[in-house]
Amino acid sequence: LPYIWHGKSLNAAGTYKDTLKNVAGCDSIVTLTLTVKAALTSAQTVTICNSQLPYTWNGNSYNAAGTYKDTLNSAAGCDSIVTLTLNVNTSVTGSQAITICNNQLPYFWHGKSLNAAGTYKDTLKNVAGCDSIVTLTLTVKATLTGTQTATICSNKLPYLWNGNTYNAAGTYKDTLISASGCDSIVTLTLNVNPTKTGAQTIAICNNQLPYTWNGKSLNAAGTYKDTLISAAGCDSVVTLTLTVKATLTGTQTATICSNKLPYIWNGNSYNAAGTYKDTLISASGCDSIVTLTLNVNPTKTGAQTITICNNQLPYSWNGNTYNAAGTYKDTLTSAAGCDSVVTLTLNVNTSVTSSQAITICNNQLPYSWNGNIYNAAGTYKDTLKNVAGCDSIVTLTLTVKATLTGAQTVTICTSQLPYSWNGNTYNAAGTYKDTLTSAAGCDSIVSLTLNVNTVVTGSQAITICNNQLPYTWNGNTYNAAGTY
Repeated sequence: LPYIWHGKSLNAAGTYKDTLKNVAGCDSIVTLTLTVKAALTSAQTVTICNSQLPYTWNGNSYNAAGTYKDTLNSAAGCDSIVTLTLNVNTSVTGSQAITICNNQLPYFWHGKSLNAAGTYKDTLKNVAGCDSIVTLTLTVKATLTGTQTATICSNKLPYLWNGNTYNAAGTYKDTLISASGCDSIVTLTLNVNPTKTGAQTIAICNNQLPYTWNGKSLNAAGTYKDTLISAAGCDSVVTLTLTVKATLTGTQTATICSNKLPYIWNGNSYNAAGTYKDTLISASGCDSIVTLTLNVNPTKTGAQTITICNNQLPYSWNGNTYNAAGTYKDTLTSAAGCDSVVTLTLNVNTSVTSSQAITICNNQLPYSWNGNIYNAAGTYKDTLKNVAGCDSIVTLTLTVKATLTGAQTVTICTSQLPYSWNGNTYNAAGTYKDTLTSAAGCDSIVSLTLNVNTVVTGSQAITICNNQLPYTWNGNTYNAAGTY
């Protein structure tokens, strides 16, 4: 639908009439009974497991859950639209982690006996009837063992360990439960150390007070006792007899020039004036403190820079003669009796020489250079003053290039006029001059002698018979009478 009948569009079943003209030209009434058969529809729901994909339905293959339509032909020959609702139940996976102690093996899981730690899989059926894959990660914790050594002093007996009491040195075992819940067997080795005693005599110098002994600060000679912990960790009663020897002192003053630094005193090196202390060992073996007052008279310095010309050498300074530029030092004596070091920086400006080569054309003479006039090629010298005020000798090599000349004779016909030569146009015979630039860049004068030959004319009359055509004349062929 719509159905077209005799140009009419019919949208529903029914009885329709139409009047036509028959071959006799009369009305012809036709009646149409139109029956419309309905399109059939149906629906189907299918539930499968994921492992059954792809699913085939009415010759079509489907790879996922969804709603699908297909159009078939009914028994009446009309479309039959069927709808498939495809449900796909996925395979369920799961995992389980179990930790047991070593003494709990073998472990039973889904009817299987497992004898070691590892990863195991089993396939079950879930409530939808599909595969359900479960994975077991089995961890087996070993029985732990450990050892412990305890060393105590005899006055710490009896010794308590894991709730047990021990009265003597020895090796003992106990079974505990570890943090993982498994057996943990521990072994105790018990050592028992006795209490020790000792004595010590020490002599020190007075400046070593206060004297620290076993963490105590002692300020005078005497006899002291202390209870320590021995290397074995037990009480060790020690007695100290402390003797104190007095410290000696002394002073010294020294005055030097700065160029005598560093100053050595009692094996020590000093680089500047100041008050210094040194500790020596007296005959009694104690510190002997001596004080040095060191005075340093400075070395004076000065600098001078002199610039001269080369022809002023040799140069005299403080009675010394110098023949070249450089940095020179001289040592004098200051009013304090110390060295006075002066430095001379001597700069020598040399006489500068240079040369210059100039090439000119003959028509550029006379040539002016540094205020001098030159009328011919040659080598010339001049003495100037450079920026340092010294002589600067410069040499000029002057080259003069001659003017070139040339001549050319050309003969042409009258019909070749005007004649072009070096960009100039000539309309008659004659002698012409032109100035060019030579390869050396100077004037080059060329002369042209132009000869013009006139055009010669002539005429010829020839009479022939018709049967002599075509007629050849000067290599040309003519087929009719005429002027050529």
